[in-house]
Amino acid sequence: PERVPFRLTQNIVDGFGVTGCSGHFQKSCEGVLSVLRTNKDILMNVLYSFLHDPLVEWKESSAEKRQQKANTIMGDIEKRLRGILTDPRDRRQESDLPLSISGQVHQLIEDATNEENLCRMYIGWMPWL
Repeated sequence: PERVPFRLTQNIVDGFGVTGCSGHFQKSCEGVLSVLRTNKDILMNVLYSFLHDPLVEWKESSAEKRQQKANTIMGDIEKRLRGILTDPRDRRQESDLPLSISGQVHQLIEDATNEENLCRMYIGWMPWL
């Protein structure tokens, strides 16, 4: 399972220069998240169109199970766009208070640079790079 939201190892952070993650990278992430939140409805409609695409082949035996899993994933995406962070491995740690854009970006960067998360990644992912 994925332990980090995106790859942000020490070597990548070193490439950001003296400001590290707290400089241009964080401001760019905040800008992107702001645009995503502003256009949340458009993004969700595009994602739902993939979910309900008649050309996608759903097996009859597991259609309900796949549909339920897809709806769960869509719900998680919608919560994250509202600023509510959930841990996919532990549904009990969910908070109803949404984070601000800068707070959510800070939390994502912290999760991505957490050495405990990076060391638990699949060895083929090569987190030391």
